[in-house]
Amino acid sequence: MALSWMHCNNCYLIASAQNINKNETFALANCGHIFCSTCRDKCVSRKMCMVCQRSPFVYEDVGRHMSEKTKKYFQAPNTLLMNTLQK
Repeated sequence: MALSWMHCNNCYLIASAQNINKNETFALANCGHIFCSTCRDKCVSRKMCMVCQRSPFVYEDVGRHMSEKTKKYFQAPNTLLMNTLQK
């Protein structure tokens, strides 16, 4: 899953291989914003999204353990299109 386009919507940290190798994780919030682990933890302690102030703050970590529904947001566009056209 190449996610070089993904970045934290608060501090703009990019999900590069270098950051991932430093054990940096990213999370998708229930409002649709993406956060690095540092900013995610701040949202959790404030109980709301730091970007849009949605409350309560609920998130899912981005990675291979995501739900199937969430994984669709991180598919390559051509794969998503082909899967949609086959239905």
